[in-house]
Parts: sequence; C-alpha cells; structure tokens
Amino acid sequence: MKTNKILATTLITGLAVAPFVSTSAFAADSTAKVTFTAPTDTVTPKLPTAPGTNNPDAPTQGTVNTVGGPLTLDFVSNIEFGTHAINPATTVYQSTTLQPYIQVSDRRGTGEGWNVTAQASAFTDGSASTLPGSTITLNNGAEASTSSTPAPLPNASIVLPTAGAAAPVVNAAAKTADLKTAQGLGTWLTSWISSNATNEKVTLTVPEAAATPGTHTSTITWTLSASPAQ
Repeated sequence: MKTNKILATTLITGLAVAPFVSTSAFAADSTAKVTFTAPTDTVTPKLPTAPGTNNPDAPTQGTVNTVGGPLTLDFVSNIEFGTHAINPATTVYQSTTLQPYIQVSDRRGTGEGWNVTAQASAFTDGSASTLPGSTITLNNGAEASTSSTPAPLPNASIVLPTAGAAAPVVNAAAKTADLKTAQGLGTWLTSWISSNATNEKVTLTVPEAAATPGTHTSTITWTLSASPAQ
C-alpha cells in the first residue's frame, strides 16, 4: 500500500507542471500597390562622352526634340564639312564636327525595340540642286548610356547618297524573355567621335566636276520607328 501511494503522488506532480501548448494559427492578407504611366515629358540631350551629363550646347549643335513621350528621338547633330577650294577631281572631305551624335530614349516599358534610319536630300545652294552624286558616310558608330541593359547595335557603315534612299543607322532588338533582355531601354547615344583635327568617321564625297562656288546644304532626315528593323 505504501508503494502505491508514492507512485500516485509522482504521477499527479508530473501532470501539474506540464506546459500548455496552443495549436491555433491566424493569417490575414494586405495589399501593396503601385501605378506607372507613360511619360509625357522630353529628355534633355546628354553629352556623348558622358551620357549622364546634360549637353548645354545642344541647341546650337543640332535639333532638340520638343515633343515629349515614351519613345523619343531627343537630339540629332548638325554636320559641318568646312570651307575648301574647288577641286575638279573626286574628293573626300572629313567633317569638322568632332562629336556628331543622335540620342534616343525608350521609356515605354514594353521592350518592343526600335530602329533609326537616315536619308539625305540633294544639296542646294538656295536656288538649285547642287553637288550631284555626292555621298555622306558615317563609319564606326559607338553606343553610350547610363543604362546597364543591352545596347542597341549601330550600323558599321552608313552610306547616304544625297537625293537617295534611307539607310539604317541603329537597331534595338525586342525582348526575348523578360523586359531586361530588350536592347535600347533607357536613353542611348549613337555617336561618331574623333579625337583628330577633323573627323575621319564622317565624310563627304564630292564627285569629279560636281563642286561649284557657294555654300551647299543637304538636309538629313533621321526617322525613329517603334519596332526593330526587319
């Protein structure tokens, strides 16, 4: 009998100190929300050698876009070839513009790609077409941006026959998977920069017996399309 009483006391004491464990759980949902809209502002032209820095001289160096939007051709440079004595032979003149460039901004957020072409009109002296058969050539363009996404691809040699057809300048391929696989997202500058006294990357070829006295001007039309080149 004494033994049984001790065992009973031990069991009761053990039950009294056992911890109480709850098996209940509670959950609730909340939301996190953000809204993006297509930009309507313009993008300031940047410096081709420092694409994160604004170019204060852009208005006097070319044409600045004043129409905002999610896909824009922000800037195109004027190109100068200087003053020369008439040479009756076929002659190639290097540009005196050392940092010509164009700037494109893709802020659509779709990764659809884009491309730029250029077309040169006939030269004119203000009263008639001049320098027949002349050709403007841009070689070895380079891309610059603060973006770390894939760069668009410039055409290695862009030949613009005056009064001729348009030529491809630069192409940004569409995304192949997620958005960051698209080329040309953000702001990109395609430039033809030289460190020499004249720019060997941008040339004007004037055929034999085509040069005449006076100042001659050709208009280069740069066209941005909202899809990659086919």
